[in-house]
Amino acid sequence: MAQDFTRVGVGLLTHPEATATRVGLPLALLQERPVSLEQVVDSMGRRLTGRVGDDPVEGGLRTTEIVETIVGMLRDGEHDEARSLARRAINGAPENSQLCNALAFCLIPANSAQAREVLNRMRPASADMQIVNTINRASPCIVENDHDGALAELELVPSSEESGGWFWDQCHLVRRRSAA
Repeated sequence: MAQDFTRVGVGLLTHPEATATRVGLPLALLQERPVSLEQVVDSMGRRLTGRVGDDPVEGGLRTTEIVETIVGMLRDGEHDEARSLARRAINGAPENSQLCNALAFCLIPANSAQAREVLNRMRPASADMQIVNTINRASPCIVENDHDGALAELELVPSSEESGGWFWDQCHLVRRRSAA
């Protein structure tokens, strides 16, 4: 969006007729909302300083590739390896909410206190990730047999939202705790 605004904004400032033709709108309509040089510079600044995208984080892997690898490791029962990869990835991108969530998820059954610390430090970027974070904060409580704490966390989840995310099977966590 910022990229489009920058192109159109610069075009309107330098070649208004050609820009109107290029974007397929009447020049009079575009002139109803004047564009200043300051707006164009702000747009360019946001574009240049904003997140570039899914940049390599760890070992040349991007966030999506790391998350897919962690999921595969967890499915294969390689929990220690998954935690290790998640920790290394976090070192390269400590503010990446997807990687923080992946690390916390890996920690829940092994070190619930540390998982809680990671979850509490997270600042989810979206409402969906906030819901995922809240639900995941209930899981360490279950591992620690703190059912009241788990219920208190789950009561914070808005009931009208539908979201998806990473969640431990609560029965698995209880069985694992009982076996320990």
